[in-house]
Amino acid sequence: MVPTFNPGDIVICEYVEHWSYLKDYECYVFVSIEGICIKRCINAVKKRRVIIIESDNKEYKPDLIPLESILEIWHYKARITKN
Repeated sequence: MVPTFNPGDIVICEYVEHWSYLKDYECYVFVSIEGICIKRCINAVKKRRVIIIESDNKEYKPDLIPLESILEIWHYKARITKN
């Protein structure tokens, strides 16, 4: 499957002030104590205190990020792809 984002892409994002602003199935950049990723999310904080992250590539299984490990969240708005 062709990736949505490629190495070298520049992503334009907006800072998310609070996890309650997350919209299910939209792309976000998550900065956590484990690293940085850009994924679609399902907000499960109220029920499980986690964010469920999913890749557009269905070969990768969904994963969980505990709320306590998240340092920053950025809402993806656009990208610039270099050729």
